[in-house]
Amino acid sequence: VAAYPWPVLAFSAFGDFTPTVTDQEAAERETLRLAEGAVAGLRKAHPEVEVDLYVAPGDAAGHLVAHSRDADLVVVGRHRRRLTRPAPMLGSVTQAVLLHAASPVAVVPPADA
Repeated sequence: VAAYPWPVLAFSAFGDFTPTVTDQEAAERETLRLAEGAVAGLRKAHPEVEVDLYVAPGDAAGHLVAHSRDADLVVVGRHRRRLTRPAPMLGSVTQAVLLHAASPVAVVPPADA
């Protein structure tokens, strides 16, 4: 699942948040293209593992939790930053998925961790 906030907000020179003029379909196509590229090598190396990609505007945690009902495993990442060593910092999406997912959750550290 790839999720992004919609509408995309931008900071204006006057201090207000304003919606930007964005083509939602183009944003969804680009997000799906990036997600496909990210998993292409893994799909080739592990064809026995089914990977479903969805692009949906809005709350990433909510989408992941909803799709967890039909998943064997939900995989989420964690931040590169750390609050205090050695405890890893988990973002709000990862925390919400860990607390509410209907299937097992794997939290994957960044590649350079």
